[in-house]
Amino acid sequence: MKIEVDLRDILKDEFGDIESIGESIQRQVVDALKSKLQEGVKKQVDCEVSRVIREQLEQAIKVQMPTIVNDLLNTEYVKVDKWGSRCSSPTTFRKELVAAISGELVYTKKSYRSDRSAFTNAVDDVVKTKVDEFKKEYNRLVDELFCKECFDYAVSKLKQKLAIK
Repeated sequence: MKIEVDLRDILKDEFGDIESIGESIQRQVVDALKSKLQEGVKKQVDCEVSRVIREQLEQAIKVQMPTIVNDLLNTEYVKVDKWGSRCSSPTTFRKELVAAISGELVYTKKSYRSDRSAFTNAVDDVVKTKVDEFKKEYNRLVDELFCKECFDYAVSKLKQKLAIK
C-alpha cells in the first residue's frame, strides 16, 4: 500500500492554494526580469522618441527659419512707452534695429575708453592700426632715402678731396 501526502492539501488556507517554494522563486524571478526588461525597453523607446523628435525639430527649424526671421523683422507693431501708452505710428523690428544701429554710429571722443561707444572704439582702433602701418613704412622710406643721400654725399665729398671725377 502506497500513501501519498499532498502538501498543497495540508497548506491550503481560506484564500486558496499556497504556492510552493519553486513556484514562488519562479514568480519572483519572472517578475524581476519582466520589470528590468520593461525599464530597459522604456528607456530605449524614450531615447529613440527623443532622437526622432529632435531630428524632426531641427529639420523643421532649418526649413522655417528664413520665413520666421523675415516675418519677425517685417511685422508691424505699435510701440508702448513705460507707462503703457501706445505711440502713434506703427513700426517694424527692422526699422527699430536700423534706428538703434544708426544712433550708435556716432563718433564721440571721450576721455576714457570705457565711456566711448563701440563705434568710436572701432574707428579709433582702425585709425591707430593704419597710422602705425603708415609710420612704419614712412620711417623705412626716410631711413632708406637718408642713408642713400648720406652715402651719395660722402662719395661726392670723397671724390672732391681725392680729385676724382
